[in-house]
Amino acid sequence: MNGTYQNFISGSAFTDVNGTNCMKLWLVSSKSVVTQTSSWSAIHSATITYNTTSLSYYSESFNASQYKIGINAQAGMYYSTFTLTSSVPALQTYLNGALS
Repeated sequence: MNGTYQNFISGSAFTDVNGTNCMKLWLVSSKSVVTQTSSWSAIHSATITYNTTSLSYYSESFNASQYKIGINAQAGMYYSTFTLTSSVPALQTYLNGALS
């Protein structure tokens, strides 16, 4: 506000969001997955090929905290440290293009 950092506020009491693990960071990704399918049509005496499009998504949440320099909390500054591991089955399925 007016060039200075301010903490997020929460609720009708306008409580500052501060401290360790004070927020959740949601990482969300989505994409369209196109699947091509063929089937035999006896009426047309031919194979008909059509595409089906579906939405696939992946999300994961992580804790976030207010940033500190030493023991001094920094107003309006937050961080989250996380690792995405492709060995997680849901993420692996998403990355490989299959629908979950």
